[in-house]
Amino acid sequence: VLIEVLKQIQLHPVIDGLVHDVINLAFKHFKYKEGYLGPNTGNMHIVADLYAEVIGVLAQAKFPAVKKKFMAELKELRHKEQNPYMVQSIISLIMGMKFFRIKMYPVED
Repeated sequence: VLIEVLKQIQLHPVIDGLVHDVINLAFKHFKYKEGYLGPNTGNMHIVADLYAEVIGVLAQAKFPAVKKKFMAELKELRHKEQNPYMVQSIISLIMGMKFFRIKMYPVED
């Protein structure tokens, strides 16, 4: 339902605070959880994929906010000591952006 509502965000104004709350919630689900192999692991990945789709739809209308959050999260991870956990964290963050679309226009000479 949230995805369908967010598709209409260009037609109806939305409070920026709510948009930032949705973005923060989505990025929270992209964080890598080391060593978690419980019975809900599959569900955890499904929820992260759904939030990735939410970010993809939201980026169409609120690109600067999504870009800013992604860059801040990536910068934070890159400044930490590089180890297998950090590599997995960066991969999880990038996987959260798999529905992110960039519009490309033809370059004119």
